[in-house]
Amino acid sequence: MRVLPGSGTAPEGTIPIPATLTEVSFIGREMEVFATTEAGEHLKAVSRPDPEVIGRTHGSPITFAAQRDDLIFFAPGETGSRI
Repeated sequence: MRVLPGSGTAPEGTIPIPATLTEVSFIGREMEVFATTEAGEHLKAVSRPDPEVIGRTHGSPITFAAQRDDLIFFAPGETGSRI
């Protein structure tokens, strides 16, 4: 999944998911990006480091751009089953 700074346009063939940044952290050569959608859904993406995303502050708008086949959904709850 790609992470785009701001409310940028998602590349063709992807599903844009606008969200608000809550945290960015590093895991080896990648970054973990945590965000919340307007509907209150919590999202996490693992992506290549992007200085524009890393430089964003908590509460900044970002956009996740996901290939439809790459999305995984889980039922609500701490240990929700895969839907």
